[in-house]
Amino acid sequence: MFRCHLFSFASTSLSLTEPEAVRNLNVTAFTTSSVSLKWTEPEGSSSFYRVQWTYGNTMRNDSVTETYINIRELTAGVQYNFTVTAVAGDNKTVGQAKTISLYTKPEVVRNLNVTEITTSSMTLTWTKPEGSSSFYRVQWTYGNTMRNDSVTETYINIRELTAGVQYNFTVTAVAGDNKTVGQAKTISLYTKPEVVRNLNVTEITTSSMTLTWTKPEGSSSFYRVQWTHGNVTQSYNVSVTSKTFTNLTPGVQYTISITAVAADGHTEGQSTTVSQYTSK
Repeated sequence: MFRCHLFSFASTSLSLTEPEAVRNLNVTAFTTSSVSLKWTEPEGSSSFYRVQWTYGNTMRNDSVTETYINIRELTAGVQYNFTVTAVAGDNKTVGQAKTISLYTKPEVVRNLNVTEITTSSMTLTWTKPEGSSSFYRVQWTYGNTMRNDSVTETYINIRELTAGVQYNFTVTAVAGDNKTVGQAKTISLYTKPEVVRNLNVTEITTSSMTLTWTKPEGSSSFYRVQWTHGNVTQSYNVSVTSKTFTNLTPGVQYTISITAVAADGHTEGQSTTVSQYTSK
């Protein structure tokens, strides 16, 4: 006699092991509005990668099968946390997340202008950039001389400059990590020359006058010399520190002004004036 034995098999559910963490997560490029991430696939096996990025209360994510991603439409100058997680073939078993944090580049400052110029100072103003930034790095150069300062306001008054020379001013927005910078905005202009010194009339005749002066402190390119008599005005540009006027009228008063001009041809210093009669 044969006996029949029935065997009952308990059903078992198979589950996948968690993938390992991705390796060598790095940022390969970043701009004001995008970040490119790259990583090495984890040990073992995985099906795809879940990429998540957060800024404040904003969270977005994407899934890729490659070991890189370019994330766009980000806000300039803010901190993002990027997390990459390997996902197993069941599309739900995940490994340990790998996270990297960085700031996008701030945007360029807008409307950079000079609102005031003297012989030794300049005042710059600008509009804050789109997005976010923490402070502004201001740099000014003249020849081989370079100085810089940092401000949180959208203006700066720069002092102790040299008269009559060209300065290049650069303003750059800096993110909250104090090192990620945006594109620089530059403006170039001259300080006003100083006033000429020791203006004198050295020779007078019935029809001529000769004037001499000492060049101003700092630098200048040439001198604008102007004389007036009644409603008549004449102007000359000279590069030397003397000028002789001829064909003048005997016995009348002439008012003569000397103004130092910078190398841009239009930035002028304060005029020095003298009044003198020709001989009768």
